[in-house]
Amino acid sequence: MPYLPIKIAPGFYRNGTDVDAAGRWRDGSLVRWEDGSLRPIGGWRQRVDSNFTEPPRGALAWIDNGGDQRLAFGSANKLYAVNKAGTITDITPTSVASGNVHAEVETGYGYSAYGTEAYGTERADTGNYSEATTWSLDNFGQLLVGCASTDGKLVSWDLNGSNDAATITNAPANCKALVVTEERFVFALAAGGNLRRVEWAIVIR
Repeated sequence: MPYLPIKIAPGFYRNGTDVDAAGRWRDGSLVRWEDGSLRPIGGWRQRVDSNFTEPPRGALAWIDNGGDQRLAFGSANKLYAVNKAGTITDITPTSVASGNVHAEVETGYGYSAYGTEAYGTERADTGNYSEATTWSLDNFGQLLVGCASTDGKLVSWDLNGSNDAATITNAPANCKALVVTEERFVFALAAGGNLRRVEWAIVIR
């Protein structure tokens, strides 16, 4: 009896009912897709042993052109790189703006529009929202590129542990994030502080 191939698209589909997800993977745990096939996640091991004052808000793992495994992660006020040996290097750009460790609603005196609610009272939770700083990190070839949401500058790092990440020349400012396409186009999201603006074709040297 011949085998019948079953083509199930990768990824879990949990929208709607089981009938809506017919022919798709519905649920799973500790698995990932590799070349379109469902595979178990490999074993876990501790990469670094260190305590940090701020929680990471973005991370990226990649392999450089020399075959070395690398890891980068950013917190509200720091950007770190980890090499294959587990050595942690602070590569925080010198020009990075101070970030927010936690998200909060600013309801104290002086927030919101003038004349809102009674004088001298704390504002209701309709005050200004201050989001926690997050990092979007990606690769441009083997180089690391990134953007901290409350800093807005696009930065790159050349994998040299003696150098900090540096602001990309002529890149837009006041961005919220970045992404690199498979064709190696760097897209700046919310460029110039406009949440609907995307700028691209940013030159990385």
